[in-house]
Amino acid sequence: MRRSALTALALCALSGHAIAGQVMLYDHENCEGSHRLLVDSEPDLDRLDFLNDAEAVRVVSGVWTFFRDVNFSTRSGPSLTLGPSGCVTLGEGVAEAFPGDGMDSVQRVEAGRPPPGLILLYDETHLMPPYRVIIGNETELDRQDFNDRVESIRVVSGRWRLYRDSGFGTGDGPPALLEPGTYPDTEYLDFPHDEASSVMRLPD
Repeated sequence: MRRSALTALALCALSGHAIAGQVMLYDHENCEGSHRLLVDSEPDLDRLDFLNDAEAVRVVSGVWTFFRDVNFSTRSGPSLTLGPSGCVTLGEGVAEAFPGDGMDSVQRVEAGRPPPGLILLYDETHLMPPYRVIIGNETELDRQDFNDRVESIRVVSGRWRLYRDSGFGTGDGPPALLEPGTYPDTEYLDFPHDEASSVMRLPD
């Protein structure tokens, strides 16, 4: 029941014109290592395979609040709010009071500019998490710990191609062309489960 409720919440948050703002989360200080992108609030970072993993953040646009507990709770300690900035390493400087590897949820509190293209990739059929948010070309889904994991897709905006090989390679089979809409099972696209390695946003 908890997963279903959180899934519904995330899908509502990511609908229509509600999307605005971008923040990057990194699993190493100085904004290095594996990363996750958010364009709207996420009540449980476990849905991104990133619970208690963030060591640094970079707010690209909007204003965001970071919490130590799921569902935007401050039970375990005070939150941290940041606007657009360079890299902020948790536990240092303006984020000195917020520990690294202690983030459980993220809330967008002020809108920024929306991305011109947005696609969500899911690890399970029927848009069930874990998931990843993509707003531009990604040559290596492995950089988001999502190589060979895609089973369903939601295209919010833009036109995209999904490739079976890294670097937009077609050696293992043709790419899938994706228009805005919901794709509850990649096999409906003649694209097998768990074989996506890169994704390209096509020109408008």
